[in-house]
Amino acid sequence: MPTVIQKRVRELTVEETFSWTFNIYSKNFIIFFVPMLLGGLTSEALSHVINTYLASELLKISLYYDFRDALLAFLGIFIVLLLLLMLVSWVVGTITQGTCIKCASLIVEKGEGDLAEAFQNMLHKLPSLLVANLIVTIAVAVGLIALIIPGIIIYIMYFLVLAVILNENMGVMNSLARSKKLVDRRWLQTFAVILIVFLVTSLVNYIASIFAAPLGAFSWMVSGIISSFVTPLVPITVAVYYYSMIGREQAQTVPLPPPPPF
Repeated sequence: MPTVIQKRVRELTVEETFSWTFNIYSKNFIIFFVPMLLGGLTSEALSHVINTYLASELLKISLYYDFRDALLAFLGIFIVLLLLLMLVSWVVGTITQGTCIKCASLIVEKGEGDLAEAFQNMLHKLPSLLVANLIVTIAVAVGLIALIIPGIIIYIMYFLVLAVILNENMGVMNSLARSKKLVDRRWLQTFAVILIVFLVTSLVNYIASIFAAPLGAFSWMVSGIISSFVTPLVPITVAVYYYSMIGREQAQTVPLPPPPPF
């Protein structure tokens, strides 16, 4: 059974969703920026170290007499390091996303955010968050390979799954079903919200890569810092849109007024 949401909310338009998102972020900048910065730099640093190491190893391959054996050894190392990077990105990304989603949820519910409380709540539900995030990531990846459209549909269906886990007492599978139910009959609106936040974050990340490119060894750090200014928009949007869909659900369950006396 879902937890009863204490805050009475209403469904928002796409414009109102982003108005709330930017309002929450602007008034609580440090709360959201710090975890995203730490998480982003952790992943970027590991990625930089791995890329630097692989580049040096690839350069050495040409010096080996037995090129084939050297290349096979390199591919083995490449696969192991790639899996390591994916593992760290999965865990760190889930932690930062979950913390920020819960923090934004607290702001909607109580009017103020508490990073420590959000982090503790996230840790309590981290196993479920990790499993759900992994399931959605794999399903979306498979869907994207299958002519792209199925991947987009899957992402829309499970857009709110982390918010459901963090705010309602449900397991992973029930949370997936709950997310699908919340966005039901709001597919185009949900797609519009996802598309806008994706375009905004992608544009800023692209600009960050351009500015950071000339900085050489420090490019990963500068790129990570600049990107951290915009990445909090994703979890905040998820939280705001979750409550918007809760508002729609509440409106549908409000009892009708009694009929007038005759």
